[in-house]
Amino acid sequence: MLVDFTGKTGEIIRNNYKYFVIPLGFLFLIWTGFVILSIIEGPVSFEHKRLAVIYSAEETEKTLQDLAEKGYTRNLGPYYEEVIERLLAKHLGVMKYRLKANDNLWLLAKHFNINIDSIVGANSYLKSLTKLKLNQEIIIISEKGVLHKVKEKETVENIALSYGVTEKKLQNNNDLSKGIKEGDYVFIPGKGVKHKAQDKETVKSIASLYEITEKKLQDNYSQTRTIKKDDYIYIPGVEPVDMTEEMKAQYALARLFGPPIFNGGRKYTSKMKVRSDPFTGEKSFHDGVDIKAFSGDKICAVASGVVVFSGIYGGFGYMVKIKHDNGYTTLYGHNSKLYVVSGQKVKKGHIIAQAGSTGRSTGIHLHFTVWDRSGKLVDPTLMLSGTK
Repeated sequence: MLVDFTGKTGEIIRNNYKYFVIPLGFLFLIWTGFVILSIIEGPVSFEHKRLAVIYSAEETEKTLQDLAEKGYTRNLGPYYEEVIERLLAKHLGVMKYRLKANDNLWLLAKHFNINIDSIVGANSYLKSLTKLKLNQEIIIISEKGVLHKVKEKETVENIALSYGVTEKKLQNNNDLSKGIKEGDYVFIPGKGVKHKAQDKETVKSIASLYEITEKKLQDNYSQTRTIKKDDYIYIPGVEPVDMTEEMKAQYALARLFGPPIFNGGRKYTSKMKVRSDPFTGEKSFHDGVDIKAFSGDKICAVASGVVVFSGIYGGFGYMVKIKHDNGYTTLYGHNSKLYVVSGQKVKKGHIIAQAGSTGRSTGIHLHFTVWDRSGKLVDPTLMLSGTK
């Protein structure tokens, strides 16, 4: 009887294997997906309130000297431990991160839910947003904001003023009960947010609510009229103050330009470099960046200027080219619709086209090229801080 039962069971399974194997295979794939996601998106481990590893004064000095001269080091230990030991924001998480192949600061900022300013503000020695070294170590902090190393004779008042925040904001986010000393690290929190104005709100009351100075808010509120109910007002975050001269130049360049896509930041799908032509496969130089876009996305002038071309232009399809008041020139290619004409003056943020895939294109995206005042090509990634 047992043999007969076993035989029948085997026959049933053989004849109906798809009802067993397929569901089990599907469940296995789901389980595998969860395992992979748990590895990729696992919780980030930050260090809080721990004893620092002891480095000699010579080791610390050499590391800081290397950072000042070279802009990077593969062993960030002494600098990292100095930050841990002298940080006055005891709630803030701090970790070391070693750069891997294909890492970039925009993707890291997104992964750790911070922003570029947070990374630059915690690594004031960085000389470039894009030229990084494999295995280079950087510091990552757990919140949006920047670190400030206290200098000789600095006070809470002038530190707050330099970042456009109130003293109260520093006091609420740092242990200042014993005052501050040269070499301490102060955390200045801040992330850009949109505020919907309520009835009778003013610049003063909104600035007080977010613990920033009235001047900082007014500089970012372009309207000259009185604030009205339901106005949307951008509350600016904080930008690092302590930077290398090279980084200051990149930040200054980025401030000249707004985002080329109205909806905000998008991913680069191809950067300015020698690459394989998507149609011929031959190696050729890509003179700009391709930015991911979606159907209906509006394309904007990144700065004020005059439209010098608007129409069909070879492989760029529907294209717009603008000569800007600051001396730079930009090109926007592969659009589906054009909203400006040659000779038209435009302001920063003016909608000039709609994203598309005209010309030699493999899908909806924006091709964006930049020339400087001398006509030399510029890497657009240096100025588009909102794109990843």
